[in-house]
Amino acid sequence: MTKKHAAPDIDIYAECPDGIDPVQWRRSNYTCGLSNTSLAGMILVTLLFVPLVVVLLCRLPGPASSPAPAPAETHTEPWLPTLQQTVSVVWTVSLLACSYLGFWIYTFSRTMGAAAVFFRVSYGVTLAYAAAGLAGPASGVAAAHLATAWAAGLLGYALAEYRMRDGGGERAADEAAARTPAVLSEGQELSRFYAVFMSSMMTLFLAAIAAWAVFAPGDGEQGTVLRLLGISALVWWILFFWATIVNLSFLHEALVSGDFLSRFLYYFMGSIFLGFLCSLVSLWLWVYCFGLEMMAMAAFFGYTLAVNARCKEILARDQPLLKDLELGDAVLESARASTGENA
Repeated sequence: MTKKHAAPDIDIYAECPDGIDPVQWRRSNYTCGLSNTSLAGMILVTLLFVPLVVVLLCRLPGPASSPAPAPAETHTEPWLPTLQQTVSVVWTVSLLACSYLGFWIYTFSRTMGAAAVFFRVSYGVTLAYAAAGLAGPASGVAAAHLATAWAAGLLGYALAEYRMRDGGGERAADEAAARTPAVLSEGQELSRFYAVFMSSMMTLFLAAIAAWAVFAPGDGEQGTVLRLLGISALVWWILFFWATIVNLSFLHEALVSGDFLSRFLYYFMGSIFLGFLCSLVSLWLWVYCFGLEMMAMAAFFGYTLAVNARCKEILARDQPLLKDLELGDAVLESARASTGENA
């Protein structure tokens, strides 16, 4: 496999035929920063994956086909699936989701080839397999569930690469670079340090809880299902904290505003009630309602990281002498201080 190299910035209007309004041409050939060809391909592959998911899930053992539990293992909650059903469903959905997302990561990424995409997406699946062998099937299920968030984050990063380089629809990195001062004031540096420190402490706390949820001894089907719900919520909060820090402190609200992040938070709080309604219809609908929100936040966080990385590239290109200037200022101040002391 040949490795992709970082593509230079491309002016998509250069593809516009002569005599046609470039703006009108872009509106007719691009949708949300994606070419109509790519968008049509996404729809086609999605339509092929949906029946595949339905067929595979229907082939999994259901309550009617599952062997009756022993008297000592009789369920007090008949609406709960067995642990075997939970393992089968989560592993099947996770592998399908990672495969589907991996296809689009390769399509949109400007820096990863097919081999790189395969190995990076398979990281999460490999860790889940190891967790299942070392800590039991319940831990493997939790790690497999987390693998979908990892793949979604990679897709968000790849999508941002595509829109910033080839799609031409994302200019947040340029705007963030324009808003970034050449030299941060002491107050700005202190504010950024405080935000990162507090988010790090909160992340460590939530990550410790998530790690305990993944590797804690299995406690049956009820504990496994509740474990998946808790992990989805914890990961969502961790990623939300860091997406907020990057957008406000490093991108200076060039990608999304603080009001948008507040609305995002209100939506998640409201979706908790929606999740309870989903549980009345299907337990798996409840689990994957939170699972999809976790994946969406992971994709948004990956998109944010890609924009931030692009912003750093622009700053390094436009301010190549910044460190030299800072060093020169330090030398000048030292010389002035020395001159004053000698005087």
